[in-house]
Amino acid sequence: MEPDGPVVLLEAQGILAVNKPSGLPSTGRTLEDPDCLQWRLARAQGRPVWAVHQLDAQTSGVMLFATRKSLVEPTSRRMRPPLGRKLYLAVCRGEPDFVSRSIRDAIARRETPRGAVHEVSPAGRTARTELRVLSSSRGSCLVRASISTGRTHQVRIHLAHAGLPVVGDTRYAPPQCDSEPASRLALHSWTIALAATPELPRLVVTSPPPGDLVRLCARLGLDLPAAR
Repeated sequence: MEPDGPVVLLEAQGILAVNKPSGLPSTGRTLEDPDCLQWRLARAQGRPVWAVHQLDAQTSGVMLFATRKSLVEPTSRRMRPPLGRKLYLAVCRGEPDFVSRSIRDAIARRETPRGAVHEVSPAGRTARTELRVLSSSRGSCLVRASISTGRTHQVRIHLAHAGLPVVGDTRYAPPQCDSEPASRLALHSWTIALAATPELPRLVVTSPPPGDLVRLCARLGLDLPAAR
């Protein structure tokens, strides 16, 4: 975090695109919860802000907030494919046997004595993820994931289901997985594109991978994509 608040990548159309750091929850239990990105952004802006979507606490990258609550739902609709887009970069363990793959496995919430878990299940809700392997080396790979649904932990669950658990994922990686040591989940919200409307032009914002993921990729011999 910067001393004066979160890094704002772009402000336009009543939307704030913020570079979320890893390790900070997107939102809190209330608007007054200081341990979250929303509160810090509102404090830096001197006005309330509302999250358009959520990122896991350990996920870094671009996240959208609205400066008016009435903009949340229409902005969320503009993110949906085919005209809108959400792209993630994930450093994964495993040897991919595909270059691109479309996953359509439903994801369900299941209650356990230790709390709720989310998993691939035919009893779940529809979930769609498009995967593309960008680079692979020595049992690891860099994958671009595009999602058209927003299920909890969707990218992590579908990657693990495809045999490519995200580095640092202690929840969904199988116990026998020889995970690369990592200080956090190696998942990054890379690019968000909002579809044009009759009143507004298309909006695209990208967050370059942070230094810790750049160094991880270099250590694993993985080539990062060029800036978009």
